[in-house]
Amino acid sequence: MVRALGERPSGLGDQLIKENLAKLLGGAGQALAQTITRIVMENHIEADPALFADWVMSTNQPPSLRAQALELLAHRGSNKLAQTLRHALEAEQPELRLMAIRLVATDNPDAFMEFIASHDERLTLLVHCNI
Repeated sequence: MVRALGERPSGLGDQLIKENLAKLLGGAGQALAQTITRIVMENHIEADPALFADWVMSTNQPPSLRAQALELLAHRGSNKLAQTLRHALEAEQPELRLMAIRLVATDNPDAFMEFIASHDERLTLLVHCNI
């Protein structure tokens, strides 16, 4: 016997995530937080950019999560992007720094070239390639 499911409102999942995002992310482990962030990005769910900017700036968050939050801010054209991008470009964690460099190179090639020229001593690839 097959039972038909009742009607389901369109967008209910997105709405529930939007309404409970801070709670969901506040208590989530790394894997769940990354999955929720990916869903927020892919489904264009409205979210407070300050939450993701705080993640980028927070040294107690895993680098992969910080990089993903930075990417979300970039995709949204957030007004928090410039500040977090500057912070990420100077970060100790290579994963976060690489995401920041990729975003700058994609969105502002001139700024990327300036960054490369001013940071050549920190970029080991240049040393190894004798550039």
